[in-house]
Amino acid sequence: MEPHGFTLASDPVGGVLFQHDDGLADFGLWVMPNNGDEGMLEDWIKSCVHSKEHKLFTHAKEVVGELSSPKFKPIHRSKAEVATWLAWQKQPGHGLYRAVEDQLIDTNSALFEELSFWLTHIYSLEDI
Repeated sequence: MEPHGFTLASDPVGGVLFQHDDGLADFGLWVMPNNGDEGMLEDWIKSCVHSKEHKLFTHAKEVVGELSSPKFKPIHRSKAEVATWLAWQKQPGHGLYRAVEDQLIDTNSALFEELSFWLTHIYSLEDI
């Protein structure tokens, strides 16, 4: 990205930060689930499931695993597991945001705190 004026800044715990040398806004990048492993948002959610939800989430994973002929690609197994778990909640059929709003994930988990810290650092009002 350097030819376009962006340079890689020091790693602010987890994510990647590109700064522009001409005063344009910084560009932050976090690759799901943890900026180190392959995955997607659902893998991040799986890593942050609240302890009160472990039993139900484990059951959802088992149900998905028992499908004899799943229609989804193996790479999308995490999506199927999280969608199944969310379908069994008080408000089924809502998006992934319900996991946060309904306190289904542990906001004190290491991965949640790491992403939260990184987002706060990247989008801090002090930098504006």
